[in-house]
Amino acid sequence: MSTFWTAAVHLFLLAMPAHILAYYPFHGRIRGSRVKMLVLIVIIQVIEALLYGLQIARGGSGRETEFGFALVYMCVYFFCVKDDYFKLLFLYLFVMDYVIILRGFCAFLEARFFYSPDMVFYSFRSTLIYTAALAVTVPFMLYFFFHARKQVFDMDAPTFWRVAWMAPALTTGIVLIFTGDFTLEQVYSFKFLLARTLLLLCVFVVYFLLLKSLDSIRRQAVLAEQAAVQEHLLHLQKT
Repeated sequence: MSTFWTAAVHLFLLAMPAHILAYYPFHGRIRGSRVKMLVLIVIIQVIEALLYGLQIARGGSGRETEFGFALVYMCVYFFCVKDDYFKLLFLYLFVMDYVIILRGFCAFLEARFFYSPDMVFYSFRSTLIYTAALAVTVPFMLYFFFHARKQVFDMDAPTFWRVAWMAPALTTGIVLIFTGDFTLEQVYSFKFLLARTLLLLCVFVVYFLLLKSLDSIRRQAVLAEQAAVQEHLLHLQKT
């Protein structure tokens, strides 16, 4: 198989599970037909995969294509899922971080265990390693994601959500800036692994702290409402 088709198929097989993960928890909040939404995503993904393969075949890294289409998928996500855009962005970044971390770990392991001077990270072997890692980790990811989704949608605080997404976005941006290129020299280094590991820790810390804060805010709101009701009842009894 040529470099073009190898790279294109690799990206398509890597990306489709991520789309399913992003939309599956919102199967009850989808606008319009789910079939039409799926067809739209597949068409866009095929176009991206072909452009990615073309860029790789011409000696590029393909990262420009991936970053550009990430914005396209984000817009489609906002259009297809019915809810507050900032809440969706907060959760979309969670899925994006999961994919970034998983791809980084898989690339590092492949470089360490199957090293060769001319190796690439879009081969059939790369796809198999990623698929195996996805199968092992996705149950934990879905559990955490479903929990996060419930917490997020139960909290109605528009002002909070306008800024909450910035914490994971800044962390993700820093990691992509410094470890975005999957060159063999970079992926093989422990600095690359450290960056992805720190991103993993930041993701769990940020989301854990924010979700705990949400739970605390919600409880305080309930207690305040109960106190107001009791005060009103006491006032009625006195009168």
